[in-house]
Amino acid sequence: MKKNNFGIICFDKKYDTSLYNNYKLALENYFFIKNFHNIKSINDLDKIDYIFIIDEHMTREIWMKKKFVDFVNKKKIKVVVFNFEKIFNSVFKSNTLFQKELETFKNLYQFPSDVDDAIILNKKFIAKQLLSKDSQLKVFSEKDKKKGILFIGSSKQRLINFKRRNPYYENRHKTLKDFKQIYPSLKIIINKSFAYKRYLEKLASYQYILNPIGTGNFINIRFYEALELGCIPIQQITEKMIPRYDELEFCLPFFKPVDLNLNNFKFKKFNYYLEDYFKDIDLINLIS
Repeated sequence: MKKNNFGIICFDKKYDTSLYNNYKLALENYFFIKNFHNIKSINDLDKIDYIFIIDEHMTREIWMKKKFVDFVNKKKIKVVVFNFEKIFNSVFKSNTLFQKELETFKNLYQFPSDVDDAIILNKKFIAKQLLSKDSQLKVFSEKDKKKGILFIGSSKQRLINFKRRNPYYENRHKTLKDFKQIYPSLKIIINKSFAYKRYLEKLASYQYILNPIGTGNFINIRFYEALELGCIPIQQITEKMIPRYDELEFCLPFFKPVDLNLNNFKFKKFNYYLEDYFKDIDLINLIS
């Protein structure tokens, strides 16, 4: 592969999150290429042979245009997509529409996030929300942590303006409610509005981080952030997730809150990053 033919469609730095930046860093590290060409329009496709789309849902204003797709197909540009949302059987029906548009690319390789989507699309590998080796997360010592459980994220309140409620957030809301009855000390922070650094500080201040399933059957980035910060994730899972995630041995998994046992589990350092995952799945040959 040439060193001048990699383009990327990704959120820019104005979005205060690490998810997209992790993918950009890890891809550049894995391919030993610094500064992938940022694709903002069809005018940026000159001499590009590979386009990496980091979340087709949130970048559709760039790629989901007939002229763009036609040009990519004419030039036989390969398109590699890392998806972060549930596609099929989602309450957000537009996700299926985006998928249909995505499949108009003739040279497409897609990594779905949701394990059910992976089965439907017959994909062996999923898009994991791992951190990059170059992610800059401050690690707090164990003595600084509160001996309690924290959930920090979104619940059904965030969907109040939607005409139809999202059943996945309804399920999360129920999980939090049931969890609170069993563990009254659970601290819940809904709809974080503080900066990413402050979010990490909040996350790092607790020994246990509760991570109920949200919009699909996959592990989100909060799981990996918690591990990097020296916390123990309490991860809700489904049966289909188990064979896809070896990292569950680093957490306290549960199907329902009553299944959880906090006893006799100590933090284990998770030394595995997105670059390692790319190497293990042999990404370079998958997309060649």
